[in-house]
Amino acid sequence: PKELPQSPYFDVHAFTVPTSNVGGDYYDAVALPQDRFGFVVADVSGKGLPAAILSANLQGAFAAVAATDMGLTETFGRVNDFLRQRSGAAMYATMFYGIVSPDGDFNYVNDGHAYPLVARSNGSVEQLETSNFPLGLFPDVNFEAGSTHLEAGDIVLVFSDGLTEAQNFRNELFGESRLSSVACECANLPAAMVSEGILKSVKAFVGNAPPSDDLTLVVLRFVGA
Repeated sequence: PKELPQSPYFDVHAFTVPTSNVGGDYYDAVALPQDRFGFVVADVSGKGLPAAILSANLQGAFAAVAATDMGLTETFGRVNDFLRQRSGAAMYATMFYGIVSPDGDFNYVNDGHAYPLVARSNGSVEQLETSNFPLGLFPDVNFEAGSTHLEAGDIVLVFSDGLTEAQNFRNELFGESRLSSVACECANLPAAMVSEGILKSVKAFVGNAPPSDDLTLVVLRFVGA
């Protein structure tokens, strides 16, 4: 999106860095009734133009279905059917979609995606571990939804695996522990500064090593009422 929504009860910032001119990652936001907002990060299998085309199709389809606010499990059932009918046997997508409410409720579905992290204002870090099959692999899938509650100052990090699996010349991975540490260090900062701090840390860790995958991150900081 050209810009992400802003609200008195949350602060959000995001970036995506493709490995080439086009990539298979995307992020998006969906405005919903009752002043709720949905945020999605998806990672289409493969790289380059085929992945980018499928990613664009998925983004349009998901945004249209999610905007109807029909419910998380039904939304993903429909999008899964859409993707199965339009992708090859080797093409699929992982996706995380979370809906934040003014009262701090955060409901989500994770389809084979990297587990998002919640950096709590008290210094603890949690994973949102509920997961399902990736989209587009199997018909008639029953998707499981999860939920958590956000307190003022909590930060949700939704990312593609290209971020935590970024490698340096020693074939070391950036990893979730480094991501958690940077997030905790930036906990009291606006979402944009958290996002910039994480990207700077990843680039410093990777150095001049060639990128191995697209990097995408959405930082959602819950401000509260």
